[in-house]
Amino acid sequence: MSDKFDKDAFLKESREQLSEAINAERENHEEALDDLRNLIGDQWDATLKAQRESEQRPCITVNKLAQFVRQVTGDIRQLNPAINVSGSDINSSREVADIFEGLIRDIQVKSDASSTYEAAAEGAASCGMGYFRILTDYETPESFNQEIKIRRIFNPFSVYFDPEARDPTRRDADWVFITDQMEAEDFSEAYPKAGAVSVETSTADTIYNWRHGSTVTIAEKFWIERKKATLHLMADGSTALDPVGPVNSVQTRETHIPIVKWAKISGNDILEGPREFAATMLPVIAVMGEEIHMGERTYRSS
Repeated sequence: MSDKFDKDAFLKESREQLSEAINAERENHEEALDDLRNLIGDQWDATLKAQRESEQRPCITVNKLAQFVRQVTGDIRQLNPAINVSGSDINSSREVADIFEGLIRDIQVKSDASSTYEAAAEGAASCGMGYFRILTDYETPESFNQEIKIRRIFNPFSVYFDPEARDPTRRDADWVFITDQMEAEDFSEAYPKAGAVSVETSTADTIYNWRHGSTVTIAEKFWIERKKATLHLMADGSTALDPVGPVNSVQTRETHIPIVKWAKISGNDILEGPREFAATMLPVIAVMGEEIHMGERTYRSS
């Protein structure tokens, strides 16, 4: 994306990206929904069930699936997953690692992060996918201080990652959408300057994904822009990016610095943002079931 922000080009690109992600996930989402139906005991074929009920015949379901999911999630709860910090090179010290670990532990405790991790893992066990996110929020309504929080994404079907991402956590993705549905009336109240997508024109330019009957789709979009820079290696082994001041470097190379951006959008409007997000990676983490990549298709199982 160029330095000069083009709103129309950005929205058109966003619509195309979401459409691409929806198409890429369609079969896995359909299978995930079927997994969840079976998990809650809805295991009969609809036609066969209707036929038996019309004949006043019983439709008995002995649901054995839930116990296997509980076995997986029970083991995870006993493990109590948390983040540990260790040094990555000879210059690292245990003292510094302990400081960072203490800060991260404080964030996890305040966020009840263990429950978030467990819920994401339960999603992966139940339907092949779970997600959580990292965000910042003000400490209190009267404060300017912000704190980092780890939050659960309750609806795994609302998250759409860059289909080119292959890492199980999707850390190699270039963009991600977190979608939500609003009633058109509520949307107009919340965003009076924004226009809801017209149903009559909803077949053009992949915009049909943004309006469903009386509901309007809104989405948080995170994406990565890469800024070109020169990395300098100093005589003492340290490194610095442009500019490096009067000290001459012994070696240089071109690199790209990732910058995370955020915006909230509808199908044809930017509702909030765009603005820079204080991170170098997308702050949405995927917890996926087993995945097998065959050509263009990714087969996922819970």
